[in-house]
Amino acid sequence: MADARSPEAQGPRTCAWCAAKVTPDLLMCPNCGTELSGLVEVRPGRRGPRARARPSFDGRALPDLGARWWGRVVDSLIVGLPAGLLVRVVVHGRARVAAGAILVFLYEALCYAMWGRTLGKVVAGTRLVGRESRDRPTVEQALLRALVTSVPTLVLVPKPLVGILLADLAAIIIYLPVVRGRERRGLHDLLAGTIVISARS
Repeated sequence: MADARSPEAQGPRTCAWCAAKVTPDLLMCPNCGTELSGLVEVRPGRRGPRARARPSFDGRALPDLGARWWGRVVDSLIVGLPAGLLVRVVVHGRARVAAGAILVFLYEALCYAMWGRTLGKVVAGTRLVGRESRDRPTVEQALLRALVTSVPTLVLVPKPLVGILLADLAAIIIYLPVVRGRERRGLHDLLAGTIVISARS
């Protein structure tokens, strides 16, 4: 007897574009080339549509770089900007940078530990999970991941001019594996044992 979640038990599907009946195991409509799954990317070609498997983890698509970037931008606008303004009013001198970094660190660590996603990740449709557990990160994983991304900002505190260059270099080192790695895990994910997946697949 087939499992209720298996493709055989689900029966045929209908392509949303051309209304052709397709079997549940197909990732692309054989009639028009429309994508039928979040795990495949369909692009036009000279001889018709071309399909290529998207990077995935545990049956879930990995978000593209645009979604990762968008999530970071939203977090910066929603949390980073107000936190920076608050710190500017309350804290004085070089301690402002450290106070801002600590606020962002606490925000990310709490969001990851409680929900597995920040507000930016909610908007971008992504989620953070433990690579081994496939579930919400542990408190230790959340703290370590948030700490690694906060370190570049803390470098700015003692020497602001040199700190800017060092912070940029540290950010490149942290995020370069996201661009180059097969699982799109940055240094912060590698150290914390986490991975960012799509929440929409």
